[in-house]
Amino acid sequence: MVQPRRFQRLKTQVRKLRLPLLGLFVLLLGLIFSTLDLYFQQDRAARLQSESLLYEQTQSNAALLLTALGRQMDAVQTAAAALSAFSDLQGVTARTTLRSYLGESELVSLWVTDRNGLGQDPSGNVQDFSGVEVVNKALLGQAGWSAAWREPSTGQVMFCACAPVRRAPNAPVSGAVVGVLTTEQLSGIANLSSFDGTGYIAATQPDGLVLYYSRSLGTRLAGHQNFWEYSDPDSYTPEGSLRGPMEAGEEGLFYYRSPYRGRVASCYVRLGVGDWYLFQDVPESVMMRSGLHSLILLLELAAKLLLCFLFLVFCLSRYQRQREKGVEQAEARLQLTNQSLEIALTHATISLFLYDVYSRTLTAHHVSDTGQPIVLENGPAQLVQRGAVAPQHASTFLGLFHQIKSGIPTVQADLLLRAVGRADYIWNRVILTTVFDQYRSATHAIVTFEDISEERRREEELAQRAHKDPLTGLYNREGLRAQVNALRCSPDRPATGAFLLLDLDHFKEVNDTLGHPAGDRLLREAARVLECLCPDGGACARIGGDEFVLLAPGLGWQGAEELAGQICRRMPLLTEALEFQVPVGISVGVHVFECAGAHLDAIYQEADVALYAAKRERGRWVATRGLNVEPSV
Repeated sequence: MVQPRRFQRLKTQVRKLRLPLLGLFVLLLGLIFSTLDLYFQQDRAARLQSESLLYEQTQSNAALLLTALGRQMDAVQTAAAALSAFSDLQGVTARTTLRSYLGESELVSLWVTDRNGLGQDPSGNVQDFSGVEVVNKALLGQAGWSAAWREPSTGQVMFCACAPVRRAPNAPVSGAVVGVLTTEQLSGIANLSSFDGTGYIAATQPDGLVLYYSRSLGTRLAGHQNFWEYSDPDSYTPEGSLRGPMEAGEEGLFYYRSPYRGRVASCYVRLGVGDWYLFQDVPESVMMRSGLHSLILLLELAAKLLLCFLFLVFCLSRYQRQREKGVEQAEARLQLTNQSLEIALTHATISLFLYDVYSRTLTAHHVSDTGQPIVLENGPAQLVQRGAVAPQHASTFLGLFHQIKSGIPTVQADLLLRAVGRADYIWNRVILTTVFDQYRSATHAIVTFEDISEERRREEELAQRAHKDPLTGLYNREGLRAQVNALRCSPDRPATGAFLLLDLDHFKEVNDTLGHPAGDRLLREAARVLECLCPDGGACARIGGDEFVLLAPGLGWQGAEELAGQICRRMPLLTEALEFQVPVGISVGVHVFECAGAHLDAIYQEADVALYAAKRERGRWVATRGLNVEPSV
């Protein structure tokens, strides 16, 4: 009878603990599945991280190889600059100079050609380069790299850098310097590394011709005539899949199976020279080292999380009991707050909303025709979806509501919003004031929308006045400076622009004989004439007294002279139209500048010199600097 009693007691204890044990079993089972899911997620994350690291390292190696190529191009350009001092590029002295630069460089050979493409090396060997495209471009003034070719006699892959020879910066091209480099030579110059030597690096053309290979890859490529032959032809080969993307200039990552290293991850990026690409191959086993060890670590983590979870359940239960004691007090205070808000919303002159932090609802008491409050579920996101917030300010608007959840008392921002019944956006000042409970937790926020479009309009008007001449309405000096700076910083700026500095001749006589009102009238009419003659995209300014400026982006010397001639023909007619007894002429100084480096002070100085020359020579209205033509009369 003893055995049955013990069994009965055990059975009773198990029955009492059945539900807790079942709960713990379900919890444990959930943690196991969560751990497995976390493991696979970590594996995917590790793969993405490894691929990102492979891409970044490939980009870095591409930059290093480009630097090595740049040194060779610098050597060629330095030799071209040294040979520019010789009238006979293929004389003994020139070849001696060429030999010295060849000895200092890492190039295989160095040639100098005449304007017909006939080249000589330091030893006097002659070779015709007239059929080489990069040499022909250099004879036209453009330096660059050639496409690679395989030398039939030696089987070496070779390519060359070419630079023009000029006796002066703007002089015609008198010849070209050609520096030849081989794959083996470049591979010795640029010693790139991939994942501590476990990966391979190669630079190729889209046709697969190898331009560079890392030392670890050199033996692998020794028996192949083409880079595409390096992959297993019976598995996934990149040739058919990458031909299109490489011709389109794309970059990416793919996997293939190598007969030497198994499954390999390969990243390909543009090198920045011609259509060359840099490949970096890394065995997948090197990139992905996660396995059983990672799973064990995750299981240990799951056990610790289980203990922490049980402890948190205990703490949260106690916190919940304490929190329930203050619910009634919190509700009473909230009711009072809502009543106060309702009164404020009814009598306020600005738009007011009540935002619930937990439900994310926005309540408006004052915009409904029926007098009933309007409640917007997920209010901030709904306002953005309805187009009430300008697209460029949507993220800022939503960010305000996220900030108050962290306990910030007040946040605000000036945003473009669209009011009810309006099609355009107007400036509003949005202010969120947080309402806290007794535990300093954010429960609600008072949201105000204040129309500040008139304030913004006044600010813009003041800013406009600061940049405009009050008499003529043209830009003043500061406004002109802003136009020049904007032209310099514009990404789609033209190459050149014209700066016309104008001065009214005998203007002082107008003021002395006819009075200042007549002088002011003349200045205003002169401003109108300049505005009529100003081309699209240009700007007119009065920078002091009777001195005007016309800024014309996109004009060269010819267009600037034509524009100055039009001004000089129109201005004398102006005094006739005004019936002034004093003959008023005009002097114009013209300067054409490069927009990329435009600075007002420098441009003004050049144009002022030209203007002084124009005023010094009577009968001449236009003075241009740097031109071999007669100014307009």
